[in-house]
Amino acid sequence: MRASKRQRALTEYISARLTVDEEKRLRERTEAAGLTKSEWCRQVILTALETPPETQLLLSEFLALRALVLALHTDALQGTKVTEQRVAAMIQQADAKKYAMAENRIRAFRANGKSGSAEASKS
Repeated sequence: MRASKRQRALTEYISARLTVDEEKRLRERTEAAGLTKSEWCRQVILTALETPPETQLLLSEFLALRALVLALHTDALQGTKVTEQRVAAMIQQADAKKYAMAENRIRAFRANGKSGSAEASKS
């Protein structure tokens, strides 16, 4: 997406402050995508704007529920006693990761035209 290939001029500018770790993660993503930081960030921002918040919300809740069911099933298979504290911890963990899991699924789907289940299950 070089300037010579663009049909309209990009005139607006934004900036963001990142931690050292966040910048490292950003650099890894941009290198993997073969894009500059600016190009990658623009692409991510525009993609995020295309996904309705309702879709992100529903997908994130569904993936949190999926993670909870799988964790409970794993505990049951291993003979682990399910306590109220364990369930609360599972819910907290699923809630903490649900938005990132939804974004990963949406991004993988757009990139590959697939559900991205192998990538998302790592999250």
